[in-house]
Amino acid sequence: MKLLKAIAKFPLFVAIIISGLGLTAYGYFSGKYNISVTMDHPILAAVLTADYVATDGDSDRATATDAPVATDGDSAAGSTTGNDGAASGDGTKDADSNTGSTGDNADNNGNGAGDNTDGSGGIQTGPDYNNGVKIVQTDEVLQSGKADNVKAPIPTKYQSIAARASRSPDSYNDVNKIALTTAYPYIDVDESYFDDAVFIGDSRVEGLELYSGLKNTTFYAVQGLTIFGLMGHEYAKVGDSTVSLREALSRKQFKKIYIMVGVNELGTWTDTFTDAYKEAIDEIRELQPGAVIFIQGIMYVSDDYSKAHDIVNNDNIIDKNNHIAALANGVDIFYLDMNPAITDDSGYLDPELTWDGVHLQAQYYSLWVDFLKSHGLDSYMFE
Repeated sequence: MKLLKAIAKFPLFVAIIISGLGLTAYGYFSGKYNISVTMDHPILAAVLTADYVATDGDSDRATATDAPVATDGDSAAGSTTGNDGAASGDGTKDADSNTGSTGDNADNNGNGAGDNTDGSGGIQTGPDYNNGVKIVQTDEVLQSGKADNVKAPIPTKYQSIAARASRSPDSYNDVNKIALTTAYPYIDVDESYFDDAVFIGDSRVEGLELYSGLKNTTFYAVQGLTIFGLMGHEYAKVGDSTVSLREALSRKQFKKIYIMVGVNELGTWTDTFTDAYKEAIDEIRELQPGAVIFIQGIMYVSDDYSKAHDIVNNDNIIDKNNHIAALANGVDIFYLDMNPAITDDSGYLDPELTWDGVHLQAQYYSLWVDFLKSHGLDSYMFE
């Protein structure tokens, strides 16, 4: 009787509660919501864990970041020097806005000053955006034989920006350019394109697994993963077992391999990080000779987060992205920079898209997926 009186007294409140429970039940049983939340969940772990990232034991140039990060508790990544949330600029909004950009494309030398710019200003098609600047592909690149289904090498291009000094010289170089997505004439694809793909990475890729809606895609991801533990650490779930990536890739062949790591290694000297990245790519190539490898640039962090950290900032990310982008060849290794899809006009992770300045909110992983869907390769590239 007391319950009935309470319901009669507060009918609107009871109606709201019942409606909420009904919607939640519908979402769960229809598969629209994933409510399997544990301490391994990237968001809960990031909120509830207050550890500081340790330095990379493999490098005498590694330094600990001063940013609190979400670790996986069991050092899943091997050596950790950054956090599972990323980095951003040098603290001034216009620093990453490319206001000093020349629009030239520097040569593919990793961290050069961009003195070999082509200055062609070619007509651009299939636009990308990088740090708030519209980037397009030149006619020269688009006429590199792709129309004839020829796998012609495509060197990585760079856009010059106003030079900015490193805030942590032991971790990264001064920056004066930004690596661009490999200039291939990409096609639009649907979700089935990723059925024969595997995504490898840290907590950001875990989020992509949870919220991307890619139901037939394989994910090997774990919070705290670094390039140093990429191949040997046991985090890849295969059937009922958890094995190393090396073992997982030896059991099954994929057509497409997408990799995003690096935010946890921001305290590591860029050359050390790049050398380890190249070794991992080389081993993956041996294990997966028929796959196309997509190196995904490290995702940026928000303006406020970037200003607060000398190591975890966009300039550090840009420097490391510049180096790993140089590993792409446009034939069987491509560099994809998804940052244009999630940054604000100043080139930082849009604060409206993130809950911590580092990770995307669940509903915005679709922006990442949309970017990937607009950067598909023609079928002959996988032959």
